[in-house]
Amino acid sequence: MALITMVMFNFFQVFSARALHISAFTVNPLGNPLLLGSALLALVLQWVCTAWTPAADLIGLTALTWEQWLMCTGIGVTVLLIVEAEKIVVRWMEWRNTRHMRSTAAVGRTSAS
Repeated sequence: MALITMVMFNFFQVFSARALHISAFTVNPLGNPLLLGSALLALVLQWVCTAWTPAADLIGLTALTWEQWLMCTGIGVTVLLIVEAEKIVVRWMEWRNTRHMRSTAAVGRTSAS
């Protein structure tokens, strides 16, 4: 189950990493069809490797129930939420620093007059 959770982390990380300063929730998920297709293909291949007995036996995996897949998805989505929260904090800090620099520059102009 740990392997599937890592796959889900990667799946969601791909979408949050598309833009450093823009939320993944505002970027069109169909804007990069190759990225979407390859991410979905990776999930399907992972599912095949766990669900198809010959492949699972070959690499030592066992099939997961739908509840386990759901749990892995829930854990995997946390990486997206954490990265998006980080982006919000970084944007807020940049806005605050820019605002502070503008107010400092304005104070400097009025005191020099």
